[in-house]
Amino acid sequence: MMDIIENMYLRVLFQFTHPEPQVIVGIIWLLIVVVALFRYIEFSFFTRVSWKWLVVVAVVLRIGYGATLTWLQYAQWESSSFTQTFLTQPLSKEAPLPLLLEWVRPSLEQPLGYFIFYVFGRFWINIIIILGLAGFFAALLKLRAYYRPWNFKEGEILAITLSLLVSGWPGVIVLLPLAFIFAIIFSVISSTFYGVSRIYLTPAFLVAAPVALLYGAAILKFVGLYALLKI
Repeated sequence: MMDIIENMYLRVLFQFTHPEPQVIVGIIWLLIVVVALFRYIEFSFFTRVSWKWLVVVAVVLRIGYGATLTWLQYAQWESSSFTQTFLTQPLSKEAPLPLLLEWVRPSLEQPLGYFIFYVFGRFWINIIIILGLAGFFAALLKLRAYYRPWNFKEGEILAITLSLLVSGWPGVIVLLPLAFIFAIIFSVISSTFYGVSRIYLTPAFLVAAPVALLYGAAILKFVGLYALLKI
């Protein structure tokens, strides 16, 4: 009886790898964006929110989600005698690995090797890519801010970094052009109705981020790039 209950529990938990629970995660990301927008316009007590902590929360959420899916995958395979073999099976010598990762092949040709290979390709590589891209763009923006500090206001670099983390991979590919489109729209509106000829990029990135998160895959599929970018 306990085995039946445990298997049912694991099946429910494993639903996090399916689209329905991803909606919950999407709602969390949207809440983060809402908090960021209120922080940007300095609305009420949101001025106390730190941009740095928002970025930290986003990084922890990305890593935590990957770790959760990894544990759920392990628990799912361990719950069945049929799939338990995947946990003890080493990675076969014929399995393809990127050239840069060939040095880890000996470690994968051990028990748990196939499992590590599987969860890395399914859950972690997208997380690693978006964390790397977010760090790369943050460094570029900091370098630009060092030489042209007047182009940035307080927290703008962290806000843009947060937008990248929210969009994820491959949604960030949609975020970048979409943010500049929004920036042009906001600039036209500001100059036409408010006489402000110069705006910052933060609002455009924060507005574009949830669009890229929710519709990035659909947009990439429409333009025929999703199959090339999806890992």
